[in-house]
Amino acid sequence: MAFRIWTAEWKSPIGRLFLAHSGAGLSMILYVEKYKGQAADFLRSELVKRFGPVELIKDRDYLSEALGYLELYFKNPAGSSPYQGKLDPGGTSFQRRAWKCLKEIPAGKVLTYGQVSRRMGQPKAARAVGGACATNPLPIIIPCHRVVGSGGQMVGFGLGLEIKERLLKAEGWRREGWRLEAGG
Repeated sequence: MAFRIWTAEWKSPIGRLFLAHSGAGLSMILYVEKYKGQAADFLRSELVKRFGPVELIKDRDYLSEALGYLELYFKNPAGSSPYQGKLDPGGTSFQRRAWKCLKEIPAGKVLTYGQVSRRMGQPKAARAVGGACATNPLPIIIPCHRVVGSGGQMVGFGLGLEIKERLLKAEGWRREGWRLEAGG
């Protein structure tokens, strides 16, 4: 028997997104343009890795909470608050702890990978935080775009560095005058 996954496609200001909900929570957001016509196949294969055989059901109503949040986010990124809906991103316990920490970074602010690892109580885990960001299945909802390199440089974002910088600028972050907190 196939595991039911509800999906929707949405044309956002940064491009088309596929969203998937497992029934337990929002499970994946996929940036369609990145996959050059293969996004639906990639989405299915990633969901099969997590849930086994899947039945994809197109249902915008089922994903209305996440779609509503994203619409509000893109209307006012600087005033956005963390997503309050249920999430089912999968991941290891370390990844889930890192993603929880990322959700606490306010719009318009950034932390380095090292700062996130210290906030998690694991000061030597900056590279592992980078890995958690790289495998984040819920960009924007879990705002890994708010994590930058140790000198404030734009590094490692699954939707592309141009979109990372666009999101940060829309949220009000400015590279000019940005100062790294002590111990960055």
